[in-house]
Amino acid sequence: MPILSLLFACQGGNDTGQAPAETSPKAVDVVLSPDEPREGEVLTCSYTFEGTEAGSVQWKVNGVPISVTDDSLDSSWWDREDWVRCVVTPDGGSAVDSNLVQIANSAPVPTSVTILPDDPTVDDTVVYAELEVEDPDPADSELYYEVTYSWTVNGDEAGIDEYAIGRAYFEKGDVVGLGVQIRQYQDRSPLVEADPVTIGNAPPSQPQIAIEGELVGDEPISCVVVAPSEDPDGDAVSYAFVWRSFGVVTDYVDTDGQADSFTLAAGDVLAGGSYTCEVTPSDDDGGVGEVATTTTQVGGGVMRYLWSTTSAAARAGTTLVAVEDQDGDGAAEIFVGAPHASDNSTQGGAAYLLSSMAFGDESTVEEEAVVWEVQGGSTTEYAGSALAALDLDGDRYADLGIGAPGWRATDGSDAGAVYLFRSDGSALEEADALTVYDATLTHSAANADERTGTSLLDLDDCYLHGVRQACVVVGVPGLVDQGDVKGGLRIWPEDAVDTFSGQLSGSVDEGAMVVLGSGDGVGSLLTHLPDLDGDGFDDLAVASAGSGSIHLLDADAFYEAPADTAAPAPSFLAIENLTYATLSGADTDELTSMVHVELESGGSALLVGGPGNGSDNGAAWLWEVQGGDHLLEDQIAMSGVDGMRLGNSVAQVGERRDEQWVAFGAPGADVTFEDAGAVYAVRLDEWTSSSTVESYGGELVATYGEEAFDAFGTALAGPVDIDGDGRFDLVVGAPRLDAAGVGFDVGGVVVWRTW
Repeated sequence: MPILSLLFACQGGNDTGQAPAETSPKAVDVVLSPDEPREGEVLTCSYTFEGTEAGSVQWKVNGVPISVTDDSLDSSWWDREDWVRCVVTPDGGSAVDSNLVQIANSAPVPTSVTILPDDPTVDDTVVYAELEVEDPDPADSELYYEVTYSWTVNGDEAGIDEYAIGRAYFEKGDVVGLGVQIRQYQDRSPLVEADPVTIGNAPPSQPQIAIEGELVGDEPISCVVVAPSEDPDGDAVSYAFVWRSFGVVTDYVDTDGQADSFTLAAGDVLAGGSYTCEVTPSDDDGGVGEVATTTTQVGGGVMRYLWSTTSAAARAGTTLVAVEDQDGDGAAEIFVGAPHASDNSTQGGAAYLLSSMAFGDESTVEEEAVVWEVQGGSTTEYAGSALAALDLDGDRYADLGIGAPGWRATDGSDAGAVYLFRSDGSALEEADALTVYDATLTHSAANADERTGTSLLDLDDCYLHGVRQACVVVGVPGLVDQGDVKGGLRIWPEDAVDTFSGQLSGSVDEGAMVVLGSGDGVGSLLTHLPDLDGDGFDDLAVASAGSGSIHLLDADAFYEAPADTAAPAPSFLAIENLTYATLSGADTDELTSMVHVELESGGSALLVGGPGNGSDNGAAWLWEVQGGDHLLEDQIAMSGVDGMRLGNSVAQVGERRDEQWVAFGAPGADVTFEDAGAVYAVRLDEWTSSSTVESYGGELVATYGEEAFDAFGTALAGPVDIDGDGRFDLVVGAPRLDAAGVGFDVGGVVVWRTW
């Protein structure tokens, strides 16, 4: 039975125990989460393998495969409304798709919410919110979103949906809170709350004050609250008064007992003093308001800040120069000449640099005021007869020049010399006195009676020997040409002094130019002028004390050869070849001072002093500079009286009550004591015609020497801010002032802070 046998054979095969064929590996439970994702979240693909332990993940965004094979996918790969799924393929098996998800929008989130200001008061018009916002998807950063503000006051909703809440909603002591939520489309961020703030006490407002009284010496003055402070909280207000005398807090006693004023006793009010009142308002809850300040000048005299040498008969203060701040304290220094000092040699002279900050609230300044000192080297040298602050090396620090017209040459006396001391600021501080032999650059004359160094200055821009450069100009009023005393100038180019060491001989080889005058005394005074003739170069005013005339010179013409080829050597020029304007006609042979003055109209003028005018009555003239020849008698003039020698010194002293003023020294004035001296100041805009100090009709401010023979007003320096308070001061020399314990004619310096 073949069929039956075959059946048995098949059944017998099932009994052999062989396994069925294996199934393929699978990926199961493939799920993409979250199933409702938003911008900024991370998608995760989860799965399980059956039949294998390895496989791969493929991501698709909007049906397009991307290169990521990790189990997670960050939001940098997709954006709002994109469709995303993951596809998992086991090794040796088939790919399985996850669920498909669509990305939903996420609203921006306020990451920081702050209420400002930090310490609000009811004086703040509003309290406002400052917030920082981040969007989970940077691509949506420019999309519109809406901020909802929920302000609370003491925990209660204020009903204000604005970035600020006004002062009408809170009072002192209230606690202000804020919650912020952001909506974009229909999506909202979580509510983020700011730290609450408490409304603090508001200080009172600044009062208006005034100083009242006659404002003269020895009369009481009062600081009065003329418009009281207002307190936003309605608190009671009180006032604290502080008085300053010349900027220094001074402990005065209130003599009126009123809550809103403070009166100084008559004895506390000094003639010429500067008084400042400061009033601070405060409320009874500890709030302090803004300080009110006002300053007044008390007329009738001068407040003195005196410095004098320890050398008898030195006559310190014969010459003065204000030097721009050298030590960085914000205030100018004072360069003082004492040509009769005898500390190193009999009447060898001296020069002192004083620190202006030493001029404090005391009436006498001690020796520490001197930061740098130079003594003359030989008898009757009279070092300090001329002073100058020159920046010869262009480093913006003042190099100091000292003239010694009495220096003795081998062939006789009064040949004269000039000593230049280089400075880099700190170099002008020496523990010990120097001598003129320590100068870093020296020029001494070879011939007797030249009086080299009678005057000295530098020109920033001149044209010498065909080269545009800086120049140093020295006055030589006794210069002789072919037996005739004519006076003149010696001029060195900067390349002759740029090494700033050694001896300048004044020869042609040294590059010096000699300019001859036309009469005795040319070069007795020198003054800078701006470019008055518009040729682009400095101009120069040169006075002749002997002829009573002043020449205005073109500094661009120093290289010109004289027209007369038979004249002396080509390095010699005549004053006349350089002059484009002259002023002449002083009644006597004395001109001692001149300075350039800037007029309020923008023009330039020369202020000139001649103390010998009219039998030592003296005079000062104002010449609004023009080309051509002019007479002193035709210029605006101020004349002295009674031998006061008005004009021995002149100065522009800056602004007072918003007007420009000039001053004249009169060292022979007898108003207080014989030859005690005086200084007079007038407004430029009022000084429009000739007058005497007795008949002058405009505002005239005067101050006087306090002892007989002080010669107060011999020298002036200004405008200068001595103490760095932003107001101009005037420095006055009194070279015949006596000092107790030292001797007569010691001389000194007075600072008139309230001229």
